[in-house]
Amino acid sequence: MKKRIAILSDIHGNLTALNAVADDMKNQEISDCWFLGDLVMPGPATNLLFDKLEQLNTSVYLRGNWDDCFLNVKDHIVGNHLDDPSDVYIGMLGHYVAKQIKQKNERILRSLPIHMIKNVNGLSINL
Repeated sequence: MKKRIAILSDIHGNLTALNAVADDMKNQEISDCWFLGDLVMPGPATNLLFDKLEQLNTSVYLRGNWDDCFLNVKDHIVGNHLDDPSDVYIGMLGHYVAKQIKQKNERILRSLPIHMIKNVNGLSINL
């Protein structure tokens, strides 16, 4: 039996792009979906992204660096340099996501590993 795995990453809050990928997956006879991180920020989508990945029967979830950026803002672990435009930008994005995200989805994001090894048909895949 042939196994086809869709490997997704770097959604960055873009529901339009994720929907387009999901539509394409329907035509590709995908048997599994792995998500490798960076679900939130800088795009505006939050909870709908979690819902969509669940609809795609995603079996692997990893946390990305932008997901960590959001969690750092939420936990007040962000640079104290308001003269640094990057800190201000990440802070504003994280504040927006914090207002939108359901507690359940935040707990999921916090629980995700940043690394995983999957074994498929005797092949070890380091994610």
